[in-house]
Amino acid sequence: MPAFRAVAHRLHRHRPPVHRSAKHSAVRAPTGRAHGDRAPSNVHVVAIPVLFRGGRQDDRGFVRSDVHHQRVVDGAAAPRRPSLAAAAAPEPLTGRERRARELGLQFVELGGDIGVLANGAGLTMTTMDVIAHLGGRPANFLEIGGDAYTKARPALELVLAHDGVRSLVVNFCGAFARTDVMVEGLTGAWLELRPSVPAFFTIDGTGSSEARRMLRRRLGLEPYPTMDGAIEAAIRAAGGGAA
Repeated sequence: MPAFRAVAHRLHRHRPPVHRSAKHSAVRAPTGRAHGDRAPSNVHVVAIPVLFRGGRQDDRGFVRSDVHHQRVVDGAAAPRRPSLAAAAAPEPLTGRERRARELGLQFVELGGDIGVLANGAGLTMTTMDVIAHLGGRPANFLEIGGDAYTKARPALELVLAHDGVRSLVVNFCGAFARTDVMVEGLTGAWLELRPSVPAFFTIDGTGSSEARRMLRRRLGLEPYPTMDGAIEAAIRAAGGGAA
């Protein structure tokens, strides 16, 4: 049984009564009897407000407390928490990953041959999952959501600097961020760099009609109507076997 499920199962089996403090914060009582059963001696009392304050005070994204106490702090919060950043375990980075961090880009280098550019971490990870599902191998994680779309040229340079990249998937989905603004930045970078790697675009959401027209006009490329279609084409271009 996975660790998280095992812990949850144990807490459910040995569930003491719930009491509420004056601030209506739910905590489990470590003593007394629940439904006639003897309460275990090792029940932890977890005060939810304490965890919440910890998240607010030092940007914790994850807390683990067992034999070792572990805190994971949002990397974007490092400039605000220099003491925590200095005490953190060093994270091994490649040269390109260090360069991306200096630029404020979220970039992870992988061993595949299909480059990935998308807006938003969730969409980027979904694109990578679909590449793998269809038989390809993603070369990187790189999302240019938020204000990162203004860094289209260094983002494109990071992806193309990978010697093994044979094709590129660009997946833009607009909501608050407009896809026509993202495509304008990326096509401008493409015209400056003039890469030889074939690129396969899929564009949806806010500003997508203008973004598609801009892609056709500036790069002479036709966007694919679906993410799967763009990825299958990229896998074929990379020498893979997608149908």
